Amino acid sequence: MAVYEGYYGCRREPFSLSPDPSFLYATAPHREALAQLQYLVQQRKGFAVITGEVGTGKTTLLRSLIESAGPKIQTGYLFNPPRTRRALYQSIAAELGISLNGAADPTADLNQYFLSTFEKGGTVVVIFDEAQSLPMELLEEIRLLTNIETSSAKLLQVILAGQPELDTMIDSTALRALRQRLVFRYSLAPLGPEDTVRYIGARLAAAGADKSPFTLKACRAVHRCSGGIPRLVNVICDNAMLTGYATNSRVIDEENIEEVAADLKLIAAPRREYELEPAMVVMSAAEGAQRHTSRRPLIFAFIIVSVMLAFLIAAANTPAPLTQLQGLLGNAMHWIGNRGLTSAVSFDRATV
Repeated sequence: MAVYEGYYGCRREPFSLSPDPSFLYATAPHREALAQLQYLVQQRKGFAVITGEVGTGKTTLLRSLIESAGPKIQTGYLFNPPRTRRALYQSIAAELGISLNGAADPTADLNQYFLSTFEKGGTVVVIFDEAQSLPMELLEEIRLLTNIETSSAKLLQVILAGQPELDTMIDSTALRALRQRLVFRYSLAPLGPEDTVRYIGARLAAAGADKSPFTLKACRAVHRCSGGIPRLVNVICDNAMLTGYATNSRVIDEENIEEVAADLKLIAAPRREYELEPAMVVMSAAEGAQRHTSRRPLIFAFIIVSVMLAFLIAAANTPAPLTQLQGLLGNAMHWIGNRGLTSAVSFDRATV
């Protein structure tokens, strides 16, 4: 139980990461996926695959399926994928409560168990979570298990659940036989903006809260920062409520969400007003260098013209060479000064 639950009027933790089926928020895709899986099990259709990004709710969906199964449906749930053929059969047997007695060919014992269950009106379902970690040869071995059937029904129902990499594996040439056996294949997508708002409200209601501390803008900020991934929504909201409790804040707004998301490294930290954008700093340096470079030709031209004028006036042997030279140079400085140069040049008659 989280420390902030009573502060926000909750009877239990609203954003726990545990796959609790009572917190399942059934979006249209989730409802469709659950209905299809229930149909697969009840009608003994055989083989299904469900995929989705990490945190999209696959495990919660599978737990809901198991809880909704009737008394005649026996389920085996393998959340830690086996790596060898021997481990595969041992894991299935352990989940179903079967003793293989060290049989050289465990499939015979499994076949007998599946047939016995069917004759009693029952159904056996084996679920492999994180199935993208199963070796290719074990996926083929699982397909062979589904060959066990009567003329009207499959004796074993198999559900593979995993990340998008599982789709890539199934689409490979090596697993084309398995792909042809699939009767249901579905990919869960992240929540949309409005579903994220409703998801947050539904979790709080399921936890017993009378009202939500999250503003509408805060909920939309949660969606932006999480990408609609339910697990990330839970992480952000849980941290935001803990922060709100610590700061004695009954209302959680957009700024609170962005601060929490930045702390979790889900978004960049908010920029302070006095910090310059890196691009602005680079631009300022570049502009300064450009301006400095653009002034060089004018300065060099001024020096060359000044020297040439000095020689011309001296050669002409005019009565007042220094006065004319000073006037010409003054005009030149005025012309250059109008083009942005700020340097000043002073002339001393004694040094000319």
